Amino acid sequence: MDEVRRTEVVLRWSASPLTRALATCVGVALAVAVIGSRWQLIAFVAPMVGVLSSIGWQRPAPKITVQARPAMVRCFENEQVHMAAELTSDGDDAVAALELSTVAGMELDVLGGATATRTSVTASAQRWGRYPLRSAVEVLAPGGLMTGTGSVDVADIFVFPVAPPQPTGIPRTELPDRLGTHLTRYRGPGVEFADIRAYLPGDQLRTVNWPVSARRGSLHVTDRLTDRAADVVVIADMSAQPAGPATAVTERALRGAAQVVQSALRNGDRAGIVGLGGRRPRWLGADIGRRQFYRVLDVALGVGNEYQSSTSSLAPRAAVPPGAVVVAFSTMLDTGFALALIDLCKRGHTVVAVDILEGSPFEAGQDPILERMWALQRSSMYRDMRVIGVDVVSWPADITLDQAMHLVPQRGRRPARRRVS
Repeated sequence: MDEVRRTEVVLRWSASPLTRALATCVGVALAVAVIGSRWQLIAFVAPMVGVLSSIGWQRPAPKITVQARPAMVRCFENEQVHMAAELTSDGDDAVAALELSTVAGMELDVLGGATATRTSVTASAQRWGRYPLRSAVEVLAPGGLMTGTGSVDVADIFVFPVAPPQPTGIPRTELPDRLGTHLTRYRGPGVEFADIRAYLPGDQLRTVNWPVSARRGSLHVTDRLTDRAADVVVIADMSAQPAGPATAVTERALRGAAQVVQSALRNGDRAGIVGLGGRRPRWLGADIGRRQFYRVLDVALGVGNEYQSSTSSLAPRAAVPPGAVVVAFSTMLDTGFALALIDLCKRGHTVVAVDILEGSPFEAGQDPILERMWALQRSSMYRDMRVIGVDVVSWPADITLDQAMHLVPQRGRRPARRRVS
């Protein structure tokens, strides 16, 4: 059953058109009576004055409530969803009208059969994000002398990004001893041929290569390379960005995170997400399954309460399993985010930082020398982070993420530093 959200509307009261018309007639008649010495006009407007003076003792205005079904909707980009809103009041004599609207970026189409107090719409958006469904209410108080207007958010529509179908590879590193789909150099259960060696006590008979054993006159077995699974943790930079190109490219961070998580889950790997920066850093532990993909998107958009919050600027140890591959998406403008990646590298993780900022963060029309100095500073930062152990790759807008990830150098896993007690 769809959840229903009931929201009381706080109304702002003002004079109704009837009140303004009566006040205008009274004012004009009194002015003519005073200027033209026509006392008969005072008797003519006396009933109107009585009606205006009755505003204070008329019946109180009813409470207006808007109920929306469903209260929260999750959908993907360009997907249509149906929403319905109904206006209710605690009095039967209230005259009210309801109109639905939303923020820029989402299209609303009113369905047929809509009334003044009930409206059904279809909504769709081309860009991911949170889109509140707003209702504008106009109420005419009993007696018709006061009009109340108010606006309130009655429902939330969360639009998830559509991840590209291209698989995104991960850097080659030592993987946990868990059956998966990533081919490793270790010998064990698998399908890829590794070598043929002499039989040793304890080898399974199903590994015996009978044609080779017959030719050599002794038992020989076939060694195969084992396939293992990986733990992939995506880190998204949620810190505030300066206005301009840095703010415009932040929407690519969630698209890249969704693509990495989708590829990992399709390969049978465990995937999780950590959001650093902002007012409330949040994270979700690594897990497998299709449901984990939607949970990761919920955490990225701040939906629900399945995620855990953190007060530290570093990634919690519980959020990043030992030996996990970390893929971070950021504009690399926040020093705190870079320190968090260096901390993960010191723990022994393979860390890849994807720079989503293309060019300089300055507005167009700057001095070319300034842009050149920025490019040199950026390349110097890449070199310094690679020396520390964090591989940084650039993700321009004209190439796909899987192509950018091919530029990651293949290096072995770095052992974690041991603490000396």
